[in-house]
Amino acid sequence: MRVLRKYSTIYKSGIINLFTYRLDYLTGYLSQFIVFFVQITLWSAVSASSDEAIMTQLQVISYFSASLLINLLTPTTSDLAGLIKSGDLSLHIVRPYNVILNELTNIVSGKTAEIVKNIPFFIFILFIYSGSLNFSEANIMVLVFIPLGLIIAYLFSLMFNLLSFWFVDIGGFTHFLNTFQGLVNGRMIPYQFMPSIFLVVLNWLPFQFIVYYPIALLTGLADPNQILQQLFLAVGYCVLLGFICWFLYKKGLKRYTSVGG
Repeated sequence: MRVLRKYSTIYKSGIINLFTYRLDYLTGYLSQFIVFFVQITLWSAVSASSDEAIMTQLQVISYFSASLLINLLTPTTSDLAGLIKSGDLSLHIVRPYNVILNELTNIVSGKTAEIVKNIPFFIFILFIYSGSLNFSEANIMVLVFIPLGLIIAYLFSLMFNLLSFWFVDIGGFTHFLNTFQGLVNGRMIPYQFMPSIFLVVLNWLPFQFIVYYPIALLTGLADPNQILQQLFLAVGYCVLLGFICWFLYKKGLKRYTSVGG
């Protein structure tokens, strides 16, 4: 019970902090409108220009409408590198909570605030595209894959952040991860538009679980016969990445010196 109260307090604090910078919040909110309509226009035109329609306009609209929700829930990053570099990690280590669980709790609270913030935007999308959205084939397993996608995204980012125990600046590593992940997780490019040779590889990598596969489950694009296989694959990646992060964290703490910088 004490553990629950401890992390619920951290959760509430994370929500309060997120609403502190209201101007940044507002500009980020408005930019979503532009990105959303550009994506629909672009991929509808690409699909229509091909000899054989890859996705119908209804599928494109449904895909990127679902993408709005999934993008709020699963993609995330760790800021542990900043604590390591500044020396502030030592302040968190001595406190009565787990450093990584504390960060993950703050992330979840931020996701909650993002959903609340975007309710008017979702209502607007449902209003203007009420006749074009098709979620009738949505699979309830999306409720399982969304938290798995969040965990995979966080562990990937955490793994690169933990390299700060050995490298002074990991900006290049994190920039590469964010760029590569944005290209292959289905957020920018739906897998339906990917070359088949790339799909053979991407379908076995964990990045699909961050954005594409939850969207596929929501829009009926996922093969129901492969859901169990994908579930085992996603859980396996969570265990593997979790072990790597645990190993790096334990090794890093042994050489950690709180000097700042």
